[in-house]
Amino acid sequence: MQAFASQAALALDHARLFEEQIEKERLERELDIARSVQERLLPRRLPEIDGLALAAGSTPAREVGGDYYDFTRLDDGRLAFIIADVSGKGTQAAFYMAEMQGLFHSLSRLKPDPTAFLCHANDALRDILEDGTFVTALYGLIDPQEGTLTLARAGHCPAALAREGDAPRLLRPDGMGLGLAPTVLFKNGLTPERLPLRPGDALALYTDGLVESRSSDTSGSDPGGEEYGYDRLLDALQRHRCEPPAALQDGLLADLRAFTAADAYDDDLTLVVLQWQGADDDDENALRSVPASTNAVASITSEP
Repeated sequence: MQAFASQAALALDHARLFEEQIEKERLERELDIARSVQERLLPRRLPEIDGLALAAGSTPAREVGGDYYDFTRLDDGRLAFIIADVSGKGTQAAFYMAEMQGLFHSLSRLKPDPTAFLCHANDALRDILEDGTFVTALYGLIDPQEGTLTLARAGHCPAALAREGDAPRLLRPDGMGLGLAPTVLFKNGLTPERLPLRPGDALALYTDGLVESRSSDTSGSDPGGEEYGYDRLLDALQRHRCEPPAALQDGLLADLRAFTAADAYDDDLTLVVLQWQGADDDDENALRSVPASTNAVASITSEP
């Protein structure tokens, strides 16, 4: 009887291990699908605009998230751009990321004004997001003829701006996350910001995976490790602001790696750098397009 019980227990253990292996393989397939979707949705070409240099890239985390960034050139010559972060992980986040891509490329042409764009995006997302799921976003327009930036924020990390002669600062116009409230309330909370650009201005857009990355040193007051935070980002941006965008981006990420001493991150880390150098009014071919890296999660750059 005891031998039979032992064999039964062993059989149950084998069945449990088999089920765990099946579940592990299912999750791995799901993550592979989510990563593939994520890579395909990120831009493969960056716009090249006279006077504006760009660098952009996303580093995937151990677990797939919903980071998204994109650019599109409007018919009137302005550049529309977005960086967004979908709450949640896995295939669900990848699905909502695909929705954001579709919304960006359609609405940015139909409703390019930041308030109108975000309000229509909020309407659309409230119809499809599951309860408790939301999207944060920064959406903006750069007018190369006027040399201006218009920026609106929907609960996302503030943009970081460094410019000659001024202390670096955060641009944090008011706005709640997409999908959290009816559009009437959402619109009332939006306060887009418009500012003239100066030659040498460096603007960093990023997801919370950057500023919330933690140091591996847990000997301090925070047992989970100190966060990288906004102050370190601003300091690094100021130190590297005069470098070409690709080098500027590398400098920011090197500063982060030196702080965290980590080889991988728990959250996706996306960083977009825009550097304004001043447009040439005589250049009739100011808007062009250049190929980006074939690896969508690698750093991609475009410099005039």
